[in-house]
Amino acid sequence: MEHKGKVYHLFDASRIPFGKIIQPAVYLLQGKHKPNFRRNEINKDDIVIIVNASEMFLTGRKMFYKKVKYHTGYIGHLRNVDYKHFM
Repeated sequence: MEHKGKVYHLFDASRIPFGKIIQPAVYLLQGKHKPNFRRNEINKDDIVIIVNASEMFLTGRKMFYKKVKYHTGYIGHLRNVDYKHFM
Protein backbone atom coordinates (compact mmCIF):
# COMPACT_ATOMS: atom_id res chain seq x y z
CA MET A 1 0.00 0.00 0.00
CA GLU A 2 1.39 3.39 -0.96
CA HIS A 3 0.83 6.47 1.17
CA LYS A 4 -0.06 9.62 -0.78
CA GLY A 5 0.88 13.01 0.62
CA LYS A 6 3.72 14.63 2.47
CA VAL A 7 5.01 13.34 5.80
CA TYR A 8 6.72 15.77 8.17
CA HIS A 9 9.41 14.56 10.58
CA LEU A 10 10.33 16.90 13.43
CA PHE A 11 13.68 16.68 15.27
CA ASP A 12 14.68 18.71 18.32
CA ALA A 13 18.46 19.21 18.11
CA SER A 14 18.98 20.84 21.49
CA ARG A 15 21.89 19.26 23.39
CA ILE A 16 22.36 16.47 20.84
CA PRO A 17 25.65 15.87 18.95
CA PHE A 18 25.74 16.68 15.25
CA GLY A 19 26.03 13.09 13.96
CA LYS A 20 23.30 11.70 16.20
CA ILE A 21 20.72 14.07 14.72
CA ILE A 22 21.90 14.09 11.09
CA GLN A 23 22.06 10.30 10.58
CA PRO A 24 18.33 9.58 11.16
CA ALA A 25 17.35 12.74 9.25
CA VAL A 26 19.31 11.64 6.17
CA TYR A 27 17.86 8.13 6.45
CA LEU A 28 14.34 9.58 6.32
CA LEU A 29 15.15 11.99 3.49
CA GLN A 30 16.48 9.15 1.35
CA GLY A 31 13.27 7.18 1.94
CA LYS A 32 14.99 4.03 3.15
CA HIS A 33 12.36 3.52 5.87
CA LYS A 34 9.65 2.89 3.27
CA PRO A 35 8.82 -0.59 2.00
CA ASN A 36 8.73 0.66 -1.61
CA PHE A 37 12.26 2.14 -1.50
CA ARG A 38 14.10 2.19 -4.80
CA ARG A 39 17.62 3.47 -5.14
CA ASN A 40 17.04 5.27 -8.45
CA GLU A 41 13.93 7.22 -7.42
CA ILE A 42 13.89 10.53 -5.57
CA ASN A 43 11.86 10.62 -2.36
CA LYS A 44 9.64 13.73 -2.46
CA ASP A 45 7.12 12.71 0.20
CA ASP A 46 9.16 13.22 3.37
CA ILE A 47 10.08 16.58 4.86
CA VAL A 48 12.53 16.81 7.76
CA ILE A 49 12.40 19.81 10.08
CA ILE A 50 15.19 20.34 12.62
CA VAL A 51 14.42 22.86 15.38
CA ASN A 52 17.02 24.35 17.74
CA ALA A 53 19.75 23.62 15.20
CA SER A 54 21.90 26.37 16.71
CA GLU A 55 22.33 24.24 19.85
CA MET A 56 23.93 21.28 18.02
CA PHE A 57 27.57 20.61 18.81
CA LEU A 58 30.49 18.44 17.80
CA THR A 59 32.13 16.22 20.40
CA GLY A 60 35.83 16.34 21.15
CA ARG A 61 38.08 18.53 19.00
CA LYS A 62 36.31 17.86 15.71
CA MET A 63 35.29 21.48 15.33
CA PHE A 64 38.93 22.56 15.04
CA TYR A 65 40.50 19.64 13.15
CA LYS A 66 37.80 18.18 10.89
CA LYS A 67 37.17 19.75 7.49
CA VAL A 68 34.35 19.72 4.96
CA LYS A 69 35.53 19.04 1.42
CA TYR A 70 33.55 20.16 -1.61
CA HIS A 71 34.26 20.83 -5.25
CA THR A 72 33.10 24.02 -6.99
CA GLY A 73 32.92 22.46 -10.44
CA TYR A 74 35.95 24.24 -11.86
CA ILE A 75 39.27 22.51 -12.51
CA GLY A 76 41.47 22.54 -9.40
CA HIS A 77 38.84 24.13 -7.14
CA LEU A 78 38.63 21.58 -4.34
CA ARG A 79 37.80 23.53 -1.18
CA ASN A 80 38.47 22.58 2.45
CA VAL A 81 36.49 24.46 5.11
CA ASP A 82 36.64 23.94 8.89
CA TYR A 83 33.52 22.84 10.74
CA LYS A 84 33.79 25.90 12.97
CA HIS A 85 33.00 28.03 9.91
CA PHE A 86 29.61 26.29 9.58
CA MET A 87 28.82 26.20 13.29
